[in-house]
Amino acid sequence: AFGPEVLHDLRSISKSVVGLLYGIALTQGRVPTLDARLVDHFPYDDLKTDPARRGIEVRHALTMTIGLGWDESLPYIDARNSEVAMEMAEDRYHYILSRPVVAAPGSTWTYSGGSTALLAHLIARGSGQSLHDFAREQLFAPLGIAQSEWVAGTNGEAAAASGLRLTPRDLAKIG
Repeated sequence: AFGPEVLHDLRSISKSVVGLLYGIALTQGRVPTLDARLVDHFPYDDLKTDPARRGIEVRHALTMTIGLGWDESLPYIDARNSEVAMEMAEDRYHYILSRPVVAAPGSTWTYSGGSTALLAHLIARGSGQSLHDFAREQLFAPLGIAQSEWVAGTNGEAAAASGLRLTPRDLAKIG
């Protein structure tokens, strides 16, 4: 069903909203700065010593230029699709950060729901709230958006890359 009062599946628009939320959290000092090393903010000692991964900064996650192997070109019903594999992984963040290094950070754009998941995790951890609660308090309420939903991934956290649901008029408020 589609209508002015129906929550609409926004899919990848969710990624842009996470970017907005990261900016809000950044201005509040709740998340790492853009030049912070991404791996330093996750508990993976096995990845922190890799010089190629140490060059990945938060800005690269925001611009989807982290330089790690990621492929969402396969159908989302295919377990080889990186986003699907991330959902099936025991630890989604380790899965993302342990992908093979295929390019220098900042050099190549690759569509990546994994980059968005990393950012959402940093927002939730830095704010002490779920991504959806942070979004409701810091973005949606100030814009007069009262009705929203953020579908959870298999780990119980918001499916940051594609799970946001808003009415069309409320999405226009963000735009």
